[in-house]
Amino acid sequence: MLVDDEIILHHLIKRILKSANWDVELKSAFDGNEALALIDSFSPDLIILDVDLPKKTGIEVCRKVRDKQPGSGVKILMISGDSTPVQLEGAIEAGADDFLAKPFTSKELLQKINKVLPAFTEDKK
Repeated sequence: MLVDDEIILHHLIKRILKSANWDVELKSAFDGNEALALIDSFSPDLIILDVDLPKKTGIEVCRKVRDKQPGSGVKILMISGDSTPVQLEGAIEAGADDFLAKPFTSKELLQKINKVLPAFTEDKK
């Protein structure tokens, strides 16, 4: 699942995953409230979650996911254009499994996904 308010990023990440030959279904949300509603409707394996979202921040969404589904196994990769230590610490404290600064390359994104969800990505190749 991808949660970001930039439509161009949605297209880019879909293209990156397709180019990696991963057979995945990528569901999209564009704000924090939409993300929480979508998460309630299915159980994603991975959430790529922007820190800066309208309506609810990515940090708030991450905390709610961890509070609602403790031990669920869902992996959360936070992304942000602000890669300061404060931003990184906030994401990790909220329960994110890893953090990736924007802009990122295809290789960096795929490496992070492999890191947080190695068994899944190996099965999808």
